[in-house]
Parts: sequence; C-alpha cells; structure tokens
Amino acid sequence: MEYFEILNLKQEPFSNSPDPDFFFQSRQHMDCLQKLEIAIRLKRGLNVVVGEVGTGKTTLCRQLIRRLALDKEIETHLLLDPGFPSPADFLQALAGMFGNSPAGPSEGEQNVKEEIKQYLYRKGVDEKKIIILIIDEGQKITGDCLELLRELLNYETNEHKLLQIVVFAQQEFEQAARKHANFTDRINLYFRLGPLKYQDTRRLIEFRLAQAGHATSTHRFFTQPAVWALYRSTKGYPRKVINLCHACILAMIIQNRSQVGWFLVRACTGRIFPPSSQKVRSLSFAMVGVLFLSAALLFINAQWRASLFPPQAQTMAVENRDWQPPGPATTTESLSAEAKAESGIMLKADGPPRELPIDEEAKPPGFPPLMGQLAMHQGGSLSKMIQQVYGEFNPGYLEAVLKVNPLVRRLEAIETGRLINFPAIPARERLVDLKCSWIQLDEKEDLAQAVSCLRKYREQGLLVRLMPLFHPRSGFKFVIILREYLLDEAAVKNRLAGLPQEIMKTAKKIQAWGDGQTILFADPYLM
Repeated sequence: MEYFEILNLKQEPFSNSPDPDFFFQSRQHMDCLQKLEIAIRLKRGLNVVVGEVGTGKTTLCRQLIRRLALDKEIETHLLLDPGFPSPADFLQALAGMFGNSPAGPSEGEQNVKEEIKQYLYRKGVDEKKIIILIIDEGQKITGDCLELLRELLNYETNEHKLLQIVVFAQQEFEQAARKHANFTDRINLYFRLGPLKYQDTRRLIEFRLAQAGHATSTHRFFTQPAVWALYRSTKGYPRKVINLCHACILAMIIQNRSQVGWFLVRACTGRIFPPSSQKVRSLSFAMVGVLFLSAALLFINAQWRASLFPPQAQTMAVENRDWQPPGPATTTESLSAEAKAESGIMLKADGPPRELPIDEEAKPPGFPPLMGQLAMHQGGSLSKMIQQVYGEFNPGYLEAVLKVNPLVRRLEAIETGRLINFPAIPARERLVDLKCSWIQLDEKEDLAQAVSCLRKYREQGLLVRLMPLFHPRSGFKFVIILREYLLDEAAVKNRLAGLPQEIMKTAKKIQAWGDGQTILFADPYLM
C-alpha cells in the first residue's frame, strides 16, 4: 500500500515531478503563462523566463505545452537539454526536431540552415501554422548557440517571425545573454519568476491536497501554524514547499498523528534544510521575541478597545446609515482622487483609526453600508471569515469590520453564535486586458445562505470562493464560483465536464461581472 492511500488519497499530493494536473495557478505564474501565450499567438519571436532553482519554471513549461496542444494551428517542439558543445551539434538537433533528415558529414552548416529556413517558410507561410521552440534549462546554452538562435530569429515575413522561441532558464542565463547584445535586443518578453507569497504558499498546499484527495475528503492535514512554519522555512519556493510537505506527511504517518503541527514542521526542516547552529539560535530568540510581542499587542488592543467601546453599548447596528467603510480598495466610482492616493485606513499614533475622505456625490444611489451578517461557528476566527467574504485578509478589512461590530473586543475569544456585521467594501478595480471566464456553481441573495452553500461545495472537495456583487436595481447577489479563471473555450468545456454530474447541470460560464453599475466586493482574479 502506498503511503498516500493510508490518508485516503488517490495519489501522491507532493510529488516533485512537473505534473501539469498539479499546476497551481498562482498570480505570477498565471500572469507569465498568459503573457507567453499572447506573445506566441502574436508571433513576437523571442521570450525568456528566468528564475531561481525551484520557482516552478519546468512546471510552467509543461503547462504552456499542454495549453498550446489544444490548438491544431500550433506546432510545438521541446528541447530539454540545450547544452551542446558546438553550434553544429545544436543545428543538427534542431534539424532533426523539425523533421529534416540528419545532415551527412560533408553537408555544411549553411545547407542545414537553409533546410530549416525552408521548413519554417512552408509551415508558417504556406500552412499558416505557428512553430514554437521551447527550451528548458536555458542556462546551459553556450554563447555560440545563442548566436545561432539569433540567426534563426532572422527568418521572418514582413509581418511576423517564423519561429517563436521560449527559453526557461536559471538566473545565470542573464549574465551569458548580456554578452550578446544582438540576442538580448530581440527579446520580446522577459519575465522573472520569484518565490510565492504566504497566501499563495497556503493555497498551493490546499490545492495539491485537493487534487490528490477524494471528492468527499475535507480533512486538513496542516494546521495554520504549520503552514506559517512551512513558509518561513522555504521562503515560498515551490519546490522546497513540496519537498518539505512530503517529509512532513511521512513523519505524520510514522508518528501516528492526525495533523502536521508547527513543531513537526520545524523538526522536518532541520533534517531537509539543516541550518547552522547560529541560525538555530537566532530563530529561537526570534520566536521568543515574537511571542512576547504578540502578548503585548493583544493586551494593548484589549485595553484600547475597552476604552473605545464601553460595555454600555447595546447595539451592533451602524448608526450612520450613510457611512461607507473606506477599506483597502476602491471602485472606479466610489472614491475621490485623494482617497485613491491614500487608500487604506491610516492609524494615528495617539488615537483610533481615522476615516478617509469619501466622494459622497460619486456614491451610487441606495448603496447600503452592510452586506450582511454571519454567525461565528465553533472553531472559527474573524480572520477566516474576512478572507471568506472578501477573498483575502488584510488589516484594512479587519479595521472596517471592527468598526461596525463595537461589541467585539477580544478577537481571540469571540463566542460561538455571535453575529458579525460585514461592511460593503468595494474591491479595487483591476484592468486586465484578457478575455477570462469563470465557472459559476450557485447564486444566493443572502450572505449567510451563500456561505452555507460555499461550505457544502467545499465538503465535496471543490475549490470554490465567494463573489459578492451589488447593483442599484437588483441589490446584493452572492455568487459561488470555482477558484480559478479560464482563458479559452476549450478550458471552460473541460472544466465543466470534470464537475460532478449533479453540479454540472446548474453550473454555467461567466464572462463579465455585470454592467458598469455593478460593484464588486472581492477581486475575481484572487485565487
């Protein structure tokens, strides 16, 4: 029996092979993938993606090939190891990939180049196809071979390049490329991959467990402190995250535990990434400092809130019905230029948060201050509720929620059943020049009903999120969507076909979030 079967999983969740099915759609990886696809379809020529070891270049490479394979007008060639000792060997390999017969000993490089040129003209001009050469491990390309790639980029029509080249390389590729100005001048897209942020690290772990698990599996293997320890230990590098998660899962099974906690992550970190004794001591002192600081902040917060909201307060309603929480975001119509320049809640050193100036004339008619209420359930937290409603957590959302809940004075001890008000905070507008689609699973007019519906889908193993909307005519609407966005019709059809039968009957595609009057309260591109 495989170890993952013990956990009631269908396959290994933290395999380090570049499986496209386990491609996590982080914001930077999706941004890179979309820009590459656009550049290829526009036939812009040379594109380069660089990143440190373990940032997901190979996985991104495989995902790009998978997406392009759906288009019959695109012909893709993959070169896994470009470390050829001479340009002649490189040229022979390219000729073989493009379907030309291997050149004989007496056949010169110029003849081979001419054969490749005729092939590109036949495919790109006569057959109207896009020919792509994808090179992984691009840091192995020698200077002479870079010059050869530059020559191939000279094969073009008056409108476009005949060969599209995508190079995935480690950062040392930059130094080699700088020595060849004629090559770097031809780079159309240069994208640098970095490590994941904390939220994306957490979502990567959740995504991989969901992909490997059964549809009814809801068990969480990692506690929240464990995820934070994972992020701190790996700095958000996807390969390190996956390797450390794999070690933690195995340790959890061996030690007969039901969850991975903070201490187990630290123990596994010491075995996989052994630090120096100095770093261990520094970490210990840092942790002690964090604990003391956290305790001090909780005490100060409790004292401040007790003085600000005395026990005599008997109402949870918003007294000023015209008040609009400034929050961390704006729409195109809701805030003035001054508020946009000073977005968020600014804290004064000598008092509580102050509100930002609001453009009252720009507020749509009938715009309500609250979206609704949710009851605190057992084991829940205010931060999780904020993330569930607005799609993310940040201090701006927390301050806005606390402002409309004056009886909430101890964040760490909100009693079960307490009703929490959630203010209507418009989401920041994002200008994304792409035709994206989302999959809608359900729609409710009440926030509590929508969250209950959201939990139902999550219990079925689906990665879903909430999209709150408001329209002056129809009021609030809470849409449950899959936590991903799709770029083409084929991807939409495949995603719909992969849903359970009873859900597929009511699921539908969304291409636009209402008209110009519709206000969003969460960023649809947050995954």
